[in-house]
Amino acid sequence: MKLKSLVVLLVVILVMLPASSYANQSSLTDNERYLKLGLTQDEINNFTPEQVEYYKGMNGHVISKETTYYRVTEGEDDLAVAVEVPKEVALSEIAQSEAQKNDETVSILGGGTDTKKTSWMTMTTTVSDINGTSPKEYLLKNSFTWLTNPFWTLTDVVGISHPEYIVPVQNSEIAAYTFDYYGTTNQYVGTHTNNLFTADKKNSNGMAFKIDILTGWGGGYQVWNHRGYMSYRVTRASNQYTTGTVFGHYTHTEVSITFGLSIGINAFGMSISGATSKTDMTDTGVTFTF
Repeated sequence: MKLKSLVVLLVVILVMLPASSYANQSSLTDNERYLKLGLTQDEINNFTPEQVEYYKGMNGHVISKETTYYRVTEGEDDLAVAVEVPKEVALSEIAQSEAQKNDETVSILGGGTDTKKTSWMTMTTTVSDINGTSPKEYLLKNSFTWLTNPFWTLTDVVGISHPEYIVPVQNSEIAAYTFDYYGTTNQYVGTHTNNLFTADKKNSNGMAFKIDILTGWGGGYQVWNHRGYMSYRVTRASNQYTTGTVFGHYTHTEVSITFGLSIGINAFGMSISGATSKTDMTDTGVTFTF
């Protein structure tokens, strides 16, 4: 009798486990669900209705992540040089730079430069496991944040690349570019997000979006605090592959754009042509298990 009761109890536990797991997932708030997918609180706070719709019903968790920081400095002949630096160094240098400004008002003209010759940015690449998908899907995301206004403000490119056995889900891409806008006396007015739904370049090795880094916005507002991200879903081509590698890319253009930017993507990189000068940030690279 005791043995029979034990067997019944075990069966009940096994039956309830998946339901309990599902209930825990379902009990998450939308904000918690977005965070688990690799979105930042700032990105969530500035969601558009289109972004809410994109992530509707999507549950999962981050399984691989890398964040890098960069110092971008004007070099010879107005060419920029990007150097990857530790987070602590970047934040310390930003604090020192802000202290040296002494409340100086900085104005950036379209396609031109400001009086500061150094800027800092960060890039984060994540891979998230998406629950309840068949075939199994993963969310790739590459985000960027200019921690100070960039020296040049033209059109930049954010991208993701990977081997061909990581297969993009057709028309699953989205990108967002967010900025704060200020009045003529430098008072904060608001935050705006532009959505992009079609990658400027996509093939079996990845996708990339052009991001028009604005200097001003309707009504004569100044634009600051540029940030954004791109993401899309992927599957694996075959069960023979047990691990995958994804690379995050960001290219900053300078001086001028001649005949329009041309983007190339292969298994291990992104290339840009058409700008008088450009600076490629050091790629991020994340590996994950399928």
